Amino acid sequence: MSKSKKHHYIPACYLKGFTNGGKRTSLFWAFPTDKPGTKHGANPNDSCVKNNYYTLENSLDSLFIENWYANEVEPKIGNFLNEVDKLKRIDSQNEGFIWLLSSLTFRNPQHREMIETPLIHAERVAKSMQADYRKQGIDLNIAATQFHKDDIIDYEIQQTKTLSRYLPLYNYCILKAPADINVITSDAPMILANPNMKIFGVASQGTIIIAPINKRTYIIGSKEIQFPFLRNGTAWEIANLNTMVMAAANDKVFSNDDHIYIVDDSDKIIKYPL
Repeated sequence: MSKSKKHHYIPACYLKGFTNGGKRTSLFWAFPTDKPGTKHGANPNDSCVKNNYYTLENSLDSLFIENWYANEVEPKIGNFLNEVDKLKRIDSQNEGFIWLLSSLTFRNPQHREMIETPLIHAERVAKSMQADYRKQGIDLNIAATQFHKDDIIDYEIQQTKTLSRYLPLYNYCILKAPADINVITSDAPMILANPNMKIFGVASQGTIIIAPINKRTYIIGSKEIQFPFLRNGTAWEIANLNTMVMAAANDKVFSNDDHIYIVDDSDKIIKYPL
């Protein structure tokens, strides 16, 4: 049995970009979604973590995935993030950039629950059917419906590989925030939006990618729209995107300041908490 270990499902090298100190131990503010109007201090090292999140259950090297992320993936993400404030345009083929967006999309408990929930339901139904058949003297083989944590992790990685083939097809804009408003992030910060479809995916026509990158920067992507490579956003644009990030969060929103700016139902910029 491997020793319990904290695993980041949102990379700490990403979260530190939303602090004023720029370090994994630097402080920022966390805003719980289940306690509106409240906030508390936190830091990237202790945020967006779960014990043994990537620990494999049926492998001789139970920490293979966690170590792979730590040693292979996150350094590439970190290299991209270290340069992003100097960039005039996004290279959509940049491996660190692709890994960052993929990680923000699939490496969170919200997404894992979406994968796991139908599998749990199918397994329960199969066990119920098996119990009914046994009363009739029939042994129903339900092995095909059984799964374990390793299957979920493997599926996440397969989805990441699929997503990585589509991300370079997008045109990206670096959207910079004005000095008087901050960009926020969350524990599920990658947003896909489509104004034309209720059911859509990253390959669908008209899908837009929205991702906070650091406290001063959003990335906006589209396959159909040729955005400018770099643009200064308005306060309203940043507040509107902050509102979307807050709405999509699972448990917490993070900010370098003790307040954030969002828009209300009248599309006016408001300070949160009031």
